[in-house]
Amino acid sequence: MWSMDKVTDGYILNMGAHLSTISVIRVPRDHSTPRVNWGATNKYKKELLSGEADEAPEGGYDEEDLYSEDNPDGVKYFIYHTDDWYCRFYWNKKNCSVRNKTVYRFRATRGNKGNKKKLKEKLKDDDLHYKNFKMMDNFYG
Repeated sequence: MWSMDKVTDGYILNMGAHLSTISVIRVPRDHSTPRVNWGATNKYKKELLSGEADEAPEGGYDEEDLYSEDNPDGVKYFIYHTDDWYCRFYWNKKNCSVRNKTVYRFRATRGNKGNKKKLKEKLKDDDLHYKNFKMMDNFYG
């Protein structure tokens, strides 16, 4: 029995019934539009407010001292993704014979038991796990 665990290990799942394949690919990151790393940003913001960060004064910053639309001169605390690529699930519809296939899309499950979380944990636990996935240089998704 095939499972999405095999897909997150680098295998390609052929769904049969002329639905084509699902896999995980690496996509080059576009650094001209930086994406905020919200997990790291929220952690750093808490450190600034509590005073645990090296840059924070003793006792920490107040909420109104931090950057916002109301306070554009405040302390900036955003952290951005800097990797040259990111991984994502990919439904290759090239050999798919479903009518109006451009209307459909594959959305991997999220949450505590979701496939996106499983992929994230595998990439975090093994520094070389990303090498199992093909780099798609001409991907526009």
